[in-house]
Amino acid sequence: MDEARGNYETLSYCWGNLQESNLVSAVCNGFPVQLGSNLALALRHMRHLSVTRIVWVDALCINQEDNAERSWQVQLMGQIYGQASRTIIWLGDIREEDALAAFQVICHFVNSWDESRPAFFCQKKNGIWLKQCEDYFGFSGLSTLEGYYQNSSADYQKVVPLFSAEWFERKWVIQEAILSTNAEVLVPGGTIFWKWIGIAAAILRSNHDCHPSYRTPQIQTSIYNAYLMARMSRTIGLESVEVTFLQLLRLTAGFRTTQKLDAVFGILGLPCKDEGLGEQFVIIDYNMSYEGQMMHVAEKLMSLSEPLGFLSDAAGLWRDCTSVTPSWMPEWSVKKHSMLEPWILQQNESALNPARDLPFKRWP
Repeated sequence: MDEARGNYETLSYCWGNLQESNLVSAVCNGFPVQLGSNLALALRHMRHLSVTRIVWVDALCINQEDNAERSWQVQLMGQIYGQASRTIIWLGDIREEDALAAFQVICHFVNSWDESRPAFFCQKKNGIWLKQCEDYFGFSGLSTLEGYYQNSSADYQKVVPLFSAEWFERKWVIQEAILSTNAEVLVPGGTIFWKWIGIAAAILRSNHDCHPSYRTPQIQTSIYNAYLMARMSRTIGLESVEVTFLQLLRLTAGFRTTQKLDAVFGILGLPCKDEGLGEQFVIIDYNMSYEGQMMHVAEKLMSLSEPLGFLSDAAGLWRDCTSVTPSWMPEWSVKKHSMLEPWILQQNESALNPARDLPFKRWP
């Protein structure tokens, strides 16, 4: 891994529909492979006309049919994304016009919040990447976020197609975005630094008077998820939060996984503040059952300073009377709370203060 440091890029994306009718034939290092349609589209948009590009992609670099290899490679995910020269976040086949309009609004959010952060995006024209700023499409000219939220134009709706991307709902993308030292978001015809989207999500999350367009369940969840990733990242520039592994399990319960085991495996590479807690908190083994995994997690949590805190995560779960699953077994693959509810981060006398731990700059 050390020899490869900085000499490759990584791709963060959604696998999408992998039914045979949606697979695309390709050649990788001289071998025929079958790709999901979303991955094939991402690789086409990443490809340079004249420059060789080395990209690590999980679907191609891990034998998904070999549980032993998957278990070993998942242990290295933190290193793989942390040592890459850049991570490309592919949000999917968003209409180019919609994506660029959303980038414009994102830049306006960030620049209005803090003028010292000159947010910008790039547009691809005739094979050349051109740097653009927020007034590229002719913005409404509002100079403050307060005026922006009160504006009756349709500008505020332009970020909806962006936050509608499935990428924001997937659990594996959390560590891919957080651990990457240099992450860029790629859509057809445009690219923008991930940190600008993260900061914009933080602004939307911490300002409760935003337009109702942002309050639909899907968009709100995507904004909360992006906000969580932004707050946990140490490269975006926001004050990062430190959480315990139990808090991390709770905070990420709203992200989706294909396999229930990944509700835990997908976050093992993330930093947390439990003393002596590392990536081997739970043995990564795709041959184990979900119940067996939960037993391992419970045993580990019982060795920490607050050993019984996880029992509250078993409350309210319906189990069939014939189930052999213990009634105390927690569940972190099902969302039960909104992202970053105050009580999740810190259970104390100020737990009901919605602005706690959010030292964001406000407009005059």
